Amino acid sequence: MYISKVTKLIAILSLLSAGCTKPNEVTQNHQLSFEIKNVDREIPLEEIKKIKINNLYSTIGTAELFNYLEESDSLNKPTRPNTTIEAKEIYAEFYKTPQVTSHVEFENSPYADFIISKSKNDFLSATENLDDFFKTQQELVLAAIASTTSRFDFPKSDITLPEALQKIAGFISAVEIEVLKSSADTAVKESVVQSLYQKFWLKLPTATASAIKIEATENFASSVQTIQSLIKELDIELTQDQTSELHSAAELGEMLNADLDPQKAFNILIQTWEIMSPDERRNVFGEISPELNFFLSTQKEKNRDCLKNKECKNFVLNFSKNVVILPKIKKYGIENLRQKVETSALERIKSQTSSIATALVTDIPRILEEEVIKGFADEKSRFLGYRSDYDRYVREELKSWYKKTYASKELPALETTNVNIIVNPDEIHIMPERLSENYMITSADAIGAALSSTNRLLRRDSQSQLLGLTRINQLLAHGGFSLYSGKPFPSLMRELFGSGESRTQNIENFFAWPSLFAMPTPATVKSGFQLAEGSVPEDFIILSQSRLLKGFSRMMLAFRDWEPSLLGDMMSTIKVKDFLVHLPASEVNISAFPKEAFLAISLGNAAAILSNLKANGTPLFIMCQDHSVIWADKSTECAQATALAGVVDIIKNKRQHKVDTISHAEFLESLIEFLQAAEATKKTKSEYLIKKA
Repeated sequence: MYISKVTKLIAILSLLSAGCTKPNEVTQNHQLSFEIKNVDREIPLEEIKKIKINNLYSTIGTAELFNYLEESDSLNKPTRPNTTIEAKEIYAEFYKTPQVTSHVEFENSPYADFIISKSKNDFLSATENLDDFFKTQQELVLAAIASTTSRFDFPKSDITLPEALQKIAGFISAVEIEVLKSSADTAVKESVVQSLYQKFWLKLPTATASAIKIEATENFASSVQTIQSLIKELDIELTQDQTSELHSAAELGEMLNADLDPQKAFNILIQTWEIMSPDERRNVFGEISPELNFFLSTQKEKNRDCLKNKECKNFVLNFSKNVVILPKIKKYGIENLRQKVETSALERIKSQTSSIATALVTDIPRILEEEVIKGFADEKSRFLGYRSDYDRYVREELKSWYKKTYASKELPALETTNVNIIVNPDEIHIMPERLSENYMITSADAIGAALSSTNRLLRRDSQSQLLGLTRINQLLAHGGFSLYSGKPFPSLMRELFGSGESRTQNIENFFAWPSLFAMPTPATVKSGFQLAEGSVPEDFIILSQSRLLKGFSRMMLAFRDWEPSLLGDMMSTIKVKDFLVHLPASEVNISAFPKEAFLAISLGNAAAILSNLKANGTPLFIMCQDHSVIWADKSTECAQATALAGVVDIIKNKRQHKVDTISHAEFLESLIEFLQAAEATKKTKSEYLIKKA
């Protein structure tokens, strides 16, 4: 949750000066030769522009496919939208195809390790004195409630339900003002206000409408149903007697709405008699039949239940009902009886509701106090749980957010090296060249081209945001970072000339290592971003490293913070509070993927690649005017001015003595893109990058 501090952890090197280190060992027994080879390896740009994507059948390298899509003429708006497939559509389809990338659960992704590692110390430090903190904050909030209570004008007699809600609203508003004026922690104030919003303000419009409906209705059953809903909505506590009476009232309402005969009308009278007080009974039954009131008062509950049956087995009761009571009911009129009972019952339920509402207003301070005490206890318990297992807490929150947002468990991780692709106006079908359930092969070329193509082939939709998560994880996985334990994250960059388990790179301190580091190409993927054990690079291929360098340079621009950018803007809208929902909003109301942080990480990745130019075993050479060669990791200088500099492949841990002109040209092109991106980065608003510039 303190991800904004991450740029302080990124080591940025200025490699322009590093590339000018003075070599001082001359190699004369190996002459470099220049030859043009593999000239037909890639389709010339002008030829690409003539090709339409809507007919394609090929086994193709993933890097070549992305380059092909990026440069394709179909990127422009097609003249016949219904018959031409856009490159962006193929690009999106690629990432919807499970077998062409490895996958990782978001909660186990490099980003999850990253946010845990970079926030854990701050979190543990901030929550160190929980007992004292929660005790002090609770006392401040309770004091605000007590202060409001002492000045509030509580009702001195029964008021209507709408009036009661208005009173409660006034009290809660006064409490909010008092809490905000207090010296409580800002996060606590926000939490109290948010809790009151969720528990009351959010429900007030519906509750007020229900209260007005209760006052206006003339139907007893409808009134009872509305009261039941309102009690549930506002979570009003009723006594056992009140709950029982409300249940009986609901039964009475159903009976009043049914078709009536004399027996059913009599049952209504019994039900009404049972829920009324003696005074209320005299009022209702005094008009209908005082004798019936007296008769029912002399009967036990089991006798009244017997009278509700059409044929009561008690002869005396049955005779009294059929000979005396039912004829009187028939004479009085069933509809008259229904109306009399409904009017009386409605008056009674409204009166009871007013009493409950008035009591609720009087009781609201106690209710709020109990809520506050319970809330602080729950928060304390939750934070103690976070402290005891912070890693699990964060991973569970990330898992929940990802599943809720994308309806999935996993996201794409690393791209496969080669794919089979079929594209025609009717279908897009993409599969890996070789399908295996046990492993997948990736390469620096594929990942570099994937990074490079992002800016141009990205679409404005939720799937693009998902792809943004993949790119962010690729940035973190390539360069690595320090885990909370102090160990390095197992990055994709491995030490050349290593044996067995090669050391992995870490852009936070890569300047400390004099060795060459590169991603193994090809590389066997164990799962997600994990390479198979023993993945040690033996080759340092300039073309592959050039593509990675270009990819990271373009990622620098994708996360530029000095002007709008599609990917950066899309990702920066996601807040840490979106997935760490149980932490105080004020602490986590920051971008989970801030532009300035991933601008710095992209720059660090590019710099890590270029740092190889000054490492032991560097591919960088300088040719003197006398055609002698100086490797940039050696000493001595040219006797005369330098004539030429360049880079070569390293194969099987040996520097080659032939320069691949196509690779060399692409390296220069990538270097130019890096220099342009680095120059543009001078516009950054990041205080850290400005300080390091």
